[in-house]
Amino acid sequence: MSDVQFNQTILVCDSNEISRANTVKCLAYLWSGPIEQCISPAAAQAFLSQNKNKQTIFIAALADFIDVKFSSWLLDLSFKGQLILLLNADDTLPKFLPLDQITLVHKPAKLHDFQKIFCIDKNELDAIKLDKAFLTQLLSRRDALSIEFQAQYLARSEKVWGFESLTRFQYQGQKLDTLEVIKAIEFFGLMDKFSTIFFKRLSEVLPAFRNTRISLNLSLYDVEKYDLLNLMSVMLQQTNMPANKITLEFSYDAYFHSSAQAITLLCQLKALGFDMSIDGYKGDLAELTRLPLMIDEVKLSLSNQKNHKSVYILPDIKDIVPLSHNVGTRVVFAEIEQYQQFKKAQKFSTDAILQGYYLAPPVGFSELASLQLA
Repeated sequence: MSDVQFNQTILVCDSNEISRANTVKCLAYLWSGPIEQCISPAAAQAFLSQNKNKQTIFIAALADFIDVKFSSWLLDLSFKGQLILLLNADDTLPKFLPLDQITLVHKPAKLHDFQKIFCIDKNELDAIKLDKAFLTQLLSRRDALSIEFQAQYLARSEKVWGFESLTRFQYQGQKLDTLEVIKAIEFFGLMDKFSTIFFKRLSEVLPAFRNTRISLNLSLYDVEKYDLLNLMSVMLQQTNMPANKITLEFSYDAYFHSSAQAITLLCQLKALGFDMSIDGYKGDLAELTRLPLMIDEVKLSLSNQKNHKSVYILPDIKDIVPLSHNVGTRVVFAEIEQYQQFKKAQKFSTDAILQGYYLAPPVGFSELASLQLA
């Protein structure tokens, strides 16, 4: 991907409101840059004519151009960008299109239809040079870091129970792989700078969760070099948010293989009133039979529960029972991506919390209200 492609606008032209909204929702999950919408070829022509000097990705529902000679229409505009055609089952493609970059997507559009188009792969990340200078510049820009929220549901009632906050990074409109960026931040010793920015940004929206719950995925990496406890205390003071409405998620190793200083920090966070969680546990459930009483929750990743035939399965009931012996221990089934996973998890434990893309994708802060009222 060239540097020019980082400065692109997406234009979606589709007269079908439901189809257009679905396409935009998929795009918004992958793309942080401008997304424009229109419902007619005339409106698309006006936009493309006014933005000839800008790189545009044009996503068009072919059915809306049935009365237009599409090839001539594109030639008249001198359109040189990337074209993505949204197709109905009975659409007939033009015999000639004067473009090199054309992608076909069948309606209704799905998230994976756009992943290869908009996601940056590892080679492209290397080309960006994810070094300390780049990361320092990235963290200095407000638009480079955003927070999304994924709903968690009660298995018994399917009502929203809370949300997990998810950090997103973007560079000039293109979303970056969060795990790769976080690893680089840790490697170059920028965790203190990132944490300060993250908690400041989170404090701006945290009061909205006062009547529900929110989970934060945290790391103890380099925690000896900055005051995480103070950052958390300041956040509580600034937002007047009850600590018991917030769950702090750490890895299994954080609780059982950390330094004495890190363990002391975990105890201090618990003393402030935070709920404590083991995040994404992937080991033998039998090892969780004697959890410290400070742990309130265990999150199990269903995407890793597969048998030899690659079929999604759930742990045996006898393996999960010991968790209930810990006073107040919740079980969260995460990364639910299929209907079968959802129904099995729901049947398995009506007291569990369910989370995953099948139930609800992560959304921006502006979309939270509709989920909280669901």
